[in-house]
Amino acid sequence: TYALLSGLIFKASENFSYSFLLRYYPADYKNIHGRAFGETGLTKNEIGIYSGIKWKTFLGTINFYFDQFKFPYRTYNASLPSSGYEVLFDLTSKPLKNLVTHLKFKYENKELNVTNDEGKLLLQRDKYQFRGEFNYKISKIVEVKNRIEYVLSKFDEIKNIDDGYLFYSEIKYKPIGIVQTAMRFIFFNTDNYNAAIYEFENDLTGIMTNLPMYGEGYRWYIIVKCNLASMLKISLKYSETVKNNVASMGSGYSEINGGLDNKISLQVDLNY
Repeated sequence: TYALLSGLIFKASENFSYSFLLRYYPADYKNIHGRAFGETGLTKNEIGIYSGIKWKTFLGTINFYFDQFKFPYRTYNASLPSSGYEVLFDLTSKPLKNLVTHLKFKYENKELNVTNDEGKLLLQRDKYQFRGEFNYKISKIVEVKNRIEYVLSKFDEIKNIDDGYLFYSEIKYKPIGIVQTAMRFIFFNTDNYNAAIYEFENDLTGIMTNLPMYGEGYRWYIIVKCNLASMLKISLKYSETVKNNVASMGSGYSEINGGLDNKISLQVDLNY
């Protein structure tokens, strides 16, 4: 069994470029090391066409893409063959010397399983995401980042609508010396997991954290990295997530009683 991933990037000028990508991953394709571009990241059971542009204008840099995909066989979220498409518009601008702003809109149309009194149904879901982000560099060593995001998810056929918002504020301190630190406070309020908002976090070296924030509550963390010598680096992160009006968080072996989830991580890197 073979799979295909083929694309091109055409640079029409210094200010405008176009990209195109075709993907074909059969359902019976297996590659234990594969994690190619796609909607699910599984590198199987997916056919899609992606096209996008990057345009530098007087307002800033515009990134736009349209991605259409289908799954020939059932998936984890759909008990029958399904399809969908996704549209994204992003404007990055620099109105001031030390200020960078991001405005993003994303729309996704996708077929998913829904369970109600009639049983399990495969229905079309519309999901809208709006994001505004502002990064301000106070000095060479201090940077502040603020983001606000709103999500709306709806199934028109069963008249179900879920929405919510997230706001976070972050400060980074990067002196020339041995210590670097970052602190972030996140506030979120969504109806349920259908309106979850994901946020990437700073973490220890080699760890990628992209958590879904849903329900009502807040989260904060602080991370400190110390370069003690050219060969030795120590990193420490402490985080807390607090949710209101819940009896427990997580499930299975990771279930926690109450609405507080705190975690401390320590990492030592020795290079020689």
